[in-house]
Amino acid sequence: MTNNWQGYMVRALLAATVLCTAATASVADDKKLEVLHFFTAGSEAAAIGVIKDAFTAKGYGWVDLPATGTDTLNQVLRSRVTAGSPPNAVLMHSNEVKQWVDQGALVDLSPIATKGNWDEVMSKGLIPHLKLNGAYYGVPTTVERTNWLWYNKKVFDKLGLQPPTTLDEFHAVADKLTAAGVIPLAIGGVNWQEATLFETVLVAVGGPDFYRKAIVEQNEEALKSDTMIKVFDEFRNMNKYVDPNYPGRDWNIAAKMVMTGEAGMQVLGDYVKGEMVLANLKPNADYGCAPPPGNAQTYLSVSTAFVFFKSKNASVEAAQDALAETTFDPKVQLGFNLKKGATPARTDVDSAALDFCAQASYKAQVDAASHGQAFPAISHFEAWSPAKSGIFMDVVSTFFEQPSMTSKAAVDQLVNGLKTISE
Repeated sequence: MTNNWQGYMVRALLAATVLCTAATASVADDKKLEVLHFFTAGSEAAAIGVIKDAFTAKGYGWVDLPATGTDTLNQVLRSRVTAGSPPNAVLMHSNEVKQWVDQGALVDLSPIATKGNWDEVMSKGLIPHLKLNGAYYGVPTTVERTNWLWYNKKVFDKLGLQPPTTLDEFHAVADKLTAAGVIPLAIGGVNWQEATLFETVLVAVGGPDFYRKAIVEQNEEALKSDTMIKVFDEFRNMNKYVDPNYPGRDWNIAAKMVMTGEAGMQVLGDYVKGEMVLANLKPNADYGCAPPPGNAQTYLSVSTAFVFFKSKNASVEAAQDALAETTFDPKVQLGFNLKKGATPARTDVDSAALDFCAQASYKAQVDAASHGQAFPAISHFEAWSPAKSGIFMDVVSTFFEQPSMTSKAAVDQLVNGLKTISE
C-alpha cells in the first residue's frame, strides 16, 4: 500500500468516525461503543459480526470502525489518542497491549476477569501478554496457528501428490505443480505474508531450538550465524515458485487462488481456512491442511485481543465491561472462531464442534506446548516489539523481492537494524 493511499484511508476512516457516530443515534450515546478493528476480509467480518450481534442483543450500540490492516489501524489510533478522543474499544495483536498499558491508557479488566475465572480458562500462552503487573488489560478473541500449509485437495489428488513434510519434498511437489501448469505457491508480496513464510523456513532449516535462540531469545550469535544464512538461502528458493503478479496481493486473494486451483499451496495462518469456510468448501474434500515442511512439531501462534481505552463516562465503562464479557463468553468464542477458522482462546470450549483443521490446530498447540515447542510469531507482532518486528519484516520482504540481495547482506542488515532499537 502506498503512503498516499494509506494516508487517504486514514483520513477516510477518521471522517467515517463522525458519520458512524451520528448514524447510531438511535441507541443512547452512553450505551454505544466505537470499535476500531482490522478484521475486514469476508471471513473476518463474519467473525467480528458474531461478537457485534451478541453485544448489540444486550441493548448496546456498536459503531463499526474497520481499518484496512494494522498499519492503518495504528495510525488512526495514534491520531485519536493524540486528539484526546481514543476509540472505546480497539482490536490489536496481544503483544501490542503492553505499550498502551505502560502509558496508563487502558481499562483494568481484573473485576471482569475474576468474575469469569480467566486465570483458569484462558489459554496459558495468552496470559503473559494480557495480564500485566497483576491485572488484565485485554480480552482475547482467538488463538491462531500461523505455520500452516493449505493446499487444493482436488489438484493434489489429480496429480497424485501428498502434502510435503520436508523441504526436498516441497521442491518436488512444487516442480510437479509447475509442470501441470499450476502456480505452486500463492503469496502476496506484502511484508507480513513473506515473513510468515520465512518463519516456517527458519523452523525447517534450523529446527525449534534455533527458532527459540534466534527469535524468542533474540540471541545475536544465532541471528548472524551460518544457519541463519542458510535460512535466507532456502527462502530465496521459495521465490521461484510464486507467480510474477504477487507484489501487493492481499492474503485472501492468494487464498482464492488455492481455492480455485490456480495455485496449489499457500503458507499462512488459520485465517485462510475462514475464507474457505465462507466459500462453503470442505476440509479433506476441497482443501487440505498440514504443517509446512519441517514444522510438524512446532506451533507458531498469533492472537488478537480487545482493549478498552479509559473513559470518564460511567455508562461507557459499563458498556466496555459488557463487551469484554461478551467477547470471552464460551458460545461467542466458539461462534467467532468457527467463522474465523481459528481456535477459541478458552480451554473449556468443546472442541468437538470444530472442524478437522481446527481440531488439528488445537491438538498441535497442546502437543507443542508440552514439548516446549510452541512459540510466538514475529510476522504477527507476537515475538518482538512492533519496532523490531517492522525491521525484521522489512528485511525479509526486501530480500524476497530483490534477487540481487545476498543472504549475508540480509543477515547483516537484520542484525544491524535491531541494534538501532533500544528497549
